[in-house]
Amino acid sequence: MKKILIVTIAAMIMATGCSKDKGTEVSPSPSAVATPAVTGSPSPAASPSPSVNPAVSPGTETNTPKPSVAPTPAPESLSSLTKKQDEQLDYKSKLDDLIKMVGKDIKPISEESGKKTYEFKLSDEANTFVIITYFSDGTFYEKKVYKR
Repeated sequence: MKKILIVTIAAMIMATGCSKDKGTEVSPSPSAVATPAVTGSPSPAASPSPSVNPAVSPGTETNTPKPSVAPTPAPESLSSLTKKQDEQLDYKSKLDDLIKMVGKDIKPISEESGKKTYEFKLSDEANTFVIITYFSDGTFYEKKVYKR
């Protein structure tokens, strides 16, 4: 009897824990909230049922929050490096070396945990980009080459 009770409780806990997604709670729209009617007759805005949007197909939610995606800078706005310059940047290089190669003031695409990350387009290879990260003191941290 105890085993059945334990299994039942465990199943209930798993079912309630799995049915709620974190961060995707939908707050009711103002038209879906019931308000007390003063005249005694219910108004259409006071109904507890959610409003239907004719532009949305049935079965889709209109209040679903969209995940925010950090905008990636357009490839045209990125500084460029050649493949040869990229190969010169290794674990011994400093941020000053990179600035000398690019020849202009560069801005990091992100700054976090004491690291600054820069993104460049490889000018002699199509759709190829380099992400280079330096510590805040200007020493090399990592380099990644990727294609879009």
